[in-house]
Order: sequence, then structure tokens, then C-alpha cells
Amino acid sequence: MREISYMLLVSSIVSGHAIAQVPDLSGLDLDTRTSIQLACARAKVEGPTVYRDCIVNQLESIEGMDPLPDVSGLDLDTRTSIELACARAKTEGPATYRACVGRELESIEGMDTSPDLSGLDLDTRGSIELACARAKVEGPAAYRQCVRRHFESVSETEDTSGLSELEPTLPGAEEGVSANGSWELSTEGTGTAFESRWATTSALPDESSAESELAFVGINAYEGSPELFIGDPYSTAEVLLSAMVGEEIECAFGNWGLAVDREEFPIADTSRSTDNSATFLHPRDERGFWRAFAGGSRLAVQVERTCYGDMDVITMVYSLSGSQAAVQFVLNREP
Repeated sequence: MREISYMLLVSSIVSGHAIAQVPDLSGLDLDTRTSIQLACARAKVEGPTVYRDCIVNQLESIEGMDPLPDVSGLDLDTRTSIELACARAKTEGPATYRACVGRELESIEGMDTSPDLSGLDLDTRGSIELACARAKVEGPAAYRQCVRRHFESVSETEDTSGLSELEPTLPGAEEGVSANGSWELSTEGTGTAFESRWATTSALPDESSAESELAFVGINAYEGSPELFIGDPYSTAEVLLSAMVGEEIECAFGNWGLAVDREEFPIADTSRSTDNSATFLHPRDERGFWRAFAGGSRLAVQVERTCYGDMDVITMVYSLSGSQAAVQFVLNREP
């Protein structure tokens, strides 16, 4: 017993010093933790001592520094633009990242917000978004200027009635064509025996915590029954950061929750898509769920997302306006 105790003591001491533990980051906000982990990603592969020293240095760099500014009150486009503009700074550490966010917020002080594009047709809004994609990466000030410039260039009397034939013609589908919550109907292998149909819509940004265009909800049909799938909820900034550091985002999703108009539907099981980009949810009461889905107004999905050891709960809310027509389309049935 004495020999075992001695060996345990020796294994915990190096050159007369107890092995120091990596500081606990759980008390920090998610952005600060992510920034520290990104800044120390290279040090982590060089060994625990180098990694610990890196973490300590990053924590010391923000001692006495003002906390990360709260951007929760800003609109989704502004928050996304700040994240994109500060993506590189985020990989350099929390001090640099906080300074970058502060500068971007200062750049829009007293500046008018972006024009409301909800009154424009879907194609015009999409064209403005594409035209201002580069400006969005440069920061919210440049993005707002770009959107306003293109918005003002659009004639109020421009005739876009010719685009109406591109919209879904199924009864009720037009109800979902709006700035938020529109259902897009897609077909693959049209006119063949292997035709595949699906419908998708994005989360409502004002009601969701995902802040991501990637967190879409979709339905398709397998062996005559509709299936529900959810795109992995990553923010645009997270995807960009992943591309910059050359690493895939490593997250796990679990403990899913599903509700239609506040009526909860327990999940029987889940499965991943073949391309590992979405999760299929299978309610226990499938008949009851799809009846509520087709006649409801809001779908709420909640999931625990764990990335690099950090867990957060994300909620996505979707409009079900036009969902009945979307289900009929997926099932290839006449309304």
C-alpha cells in the first residue's frame, strides 16, 4: 500500500511541482470561451503544458477589460455582420475579439438601421443580399450603406408581376411566401419514377435563439409517409471560422424537443442525414403531430448542442403558414 501511494504521489509531481490544471472556462460567456479555444488550438497539439500556458495568457489578456458588448438587442443582420467582420479577430483571442466588436459597434452609432426589405418580393430581396454579401463581411456600417443604396435604386413602380408564375401554385402555399417563414418547394428527378420532393423553411429570427440561416426545417416523404428534418443550427460566423482554421465544426446534438403551438410531441427516435448535415425527428404520435403540423401556426424545436465540450440549448421557431400545402406537395397529392 505504501508503494502504491508513493507511485501516485510521484505521478502527480514533475520537478518538485504539482501538475497544474487547465483553468476552468465554464464561467465565461460562449464567445469568450470559443475565442480562447480558437486562439489556443495550435498550442493544444503541442502538449498540455503549452496549452495550459496559452489559456492562462489569454485569460490574463482580458483581466480588467470591459466584458464583451451585448449585441442581443441588435437585428440579426447587424449581429451576423459583426461576427463576420470580427471572425479573424476571434481566432486571435478574446482581447482582440472584444476590441473588434467594440469598434464595429462604434461604427454604427447614430447610423440609421438597414431599410426594411419585407415589402419587396423574394427575388429582389435575395438580389440585394447577394449584392451586399461582401459588404456584410466588412462590417455592419458597410453593409447598411450597401443595402440602403440598392434599396433606393429599386423603383417603387417596378413591375414584378411576371415573377408570380415562379411561386408555388398549390392552395395555401402563397400564405407562406413572406419575408420570414416562406416554404420553398423543391423537386429532384422531375417526371421520373424516382422523383423526390421536399419543402423547407428558415427559422424566424425574432423568435429563435439559433441566429442561423442554416437551422432550417424541412419535410420529405419516405415510403409514403412525411418525415421532418432539422438542419444543424450553426451561425454563419461559426461556419466561416471553421473554414478559416481549416477544421470541421465538431458538435453533437441531443435531447430534442418538439412542439406545435405549445403542444409538445415526445420524440421516439432520431437519425442523421446521409450527408451528416441534418437530423430527422420521429415523433411518437406521428399521426397527431402531422395533423397539428398541417393546421398549426408555429413549430418550435429545441436541442442541446455540445461543441468542444461546451453545451448550450438552442430553440428554433418556424412559421407553419402554408405547411398544409407543403405536406400535400411532398406527398405528391392533389390538394
